Amino acid sequence: MRLITAFAGLVLLGVLCVMPLAATGQVTAAEVRTWDGTTLQLTDPRFELLYTIPMPAQEGSALPDSEKRGVSSGGGGRGVGLFASLDSLKSLGEQKSAQAVDASRPATTLLLSRAGVTMRIPLERIASLTFARQPWAGSTLPPYVRASHFLYAATAVLRDGSRIEATDVNLGTLVIRGTTAAGTVDIPWERIASLRLGA
Repeated sequence: MRLITAFAGLVLLGVLCVMPLAATGQVTAAEVRTWDGTTLQLTDPRFELLYTIPMPAQEGSALPDSEKRGVSSGGGGRGVGLFASLDSLKSLGEQKSAQAVDASRPATTLLLSRAGVTMRIPLERIASLTFARQPWAGSTLPPYVRASHFLYAATAVLRDGSRIEATDVNLGTLVIRGTTAAGTVDIPWERIASLRLGA
């Protein structure tokens, strides 16, 4: 009897541990097709927003005022202006790189807009997402980057079979990070032509 009770307890514990995973509807696989025709099969895909955290300037910096302003101190000093030494430039570069930290946070929803109405769609409800793009005729970017400036639209097919036609899509710094046979990849959303998600 004790053995049956212990076994039932273990089964109940296993069910309770698995239930939260099933309830979250976590995406475990994705098929990504990029604009150049490449198809990638991802396992454990994660949607992440990349951002940079600027660090506040520290009081009592060791650099002289002339170096903080980026001008030469003259007279053979440690200026970082026109006549800066290599060591001065290197130390300034190290300080600037230490003033910001790159980070990411998980994205759980996608923002899709149509006719000025923005919808926040949970990722676990999306079965597939197909993007369309066209060159932005009114782009004011320089000619050498204008060719990569697009307006995006998207069609989202939800798991219940309904469709959302979004006419204005900008997912910011969103990347899809996942594992392929070759290793981990990060795919910016602008490189994706279509995406199919599997639970």
